[in-house]
Amino acid sequence: LLENVYQQVRKALSVDLFFIGLYDAAKNELTFPIMYDAGRKWDQQPTRVLETTFSGKTILTRKPLLINHWTGATTENESTLTIVGDETRITQSLMFTPMLFGPETIGVLSVQSYDLNAYTEEDLNLLSGIANQVGVAIQNTRLLEETRQNAQSLLTMNQIGRAVSELTDLPTLL
Repeated sequence: LLENVYQQVRKALSVDLFFIGLYDAAKNELTFPIMYDAGRKWDQQPTRVLETTFSGKTILTRKPLLINHWTGATTENESTLTIVGDETRITQSLMFTPMLFGPETIGVLSVQSYDLNAYTEEDLNLLSGIANQVGVAIQNTRLLEETRQNAQSLLTMNQIGRAVSELTDLPTLL
């Protein structure tokens, strides 16, 4: 699913860096099941979700973010410098949009470019629509997996109950 999302976003937008971060509210952590920088797949360590990072701000405010002229410099009013992917290059145009499912924030989808002014509000709206669909798909996948696990647990309990009921000799039962 996530690979398909990446491939489709690449067809619609200028993409140098792409990632989907999944938010674990209990751990206050963001994990990255998919990240590409300049077409190359990257493994990124989980990060804490802080309001001072672009991803964290997007997750915590539940609002998309568009930056078209970022130099990588930080001030008190700007986001904390957190570079993902190839740390030797700094993206200059960035879009972040939350993945929502009802009142729950599932994560963040980000598309970035090494070029200045690469994105418009229309691009951000498109990415937000994609993020909404991805959020629903991820939640549906989670619910399906949870249902499968519950079904397996019920099957195991049923098998144990059946085995116990077949025991008729009290010493064997004890």
